[in-house]
Amino acid sequence: MSKLPVVSARALIRVLERSGFSRRGGRGSHAVFVHVDGRRTTVPLHGRREIPQGTLHAILKDLKISKEQLTELLRNKEHVGIRGENGLGCFGTFKQ
Repeated sequence: MSKLPVVSARALIRVLERSGFSRRGGRGSHAVFVHVDGRRTTVPLHGRREIPQGTLHAILKDLKISKEQLTELLRNKEHVGIRGENGLGCFGTFKQ
């Protein structure tokens, strides 16, 4: 099992937006991101600061993706979607 990557809020938001999530409000320094398939999560908007490991783990649980999938999405610069628990993707192509 791999370790969680160190990721900033900006990098995580870029991955979410490339994967078909859109920002739907929020309060204060937090933003809510939703997907058309019903998944949703809250991301703290602290700019370049790293997201704490426990918070990142909770976000991955909300998104129903693994640490490995997040690492792959952070590496890829092109549009790559996130698969939900039903195996269906969102907008975009998937790399195997």
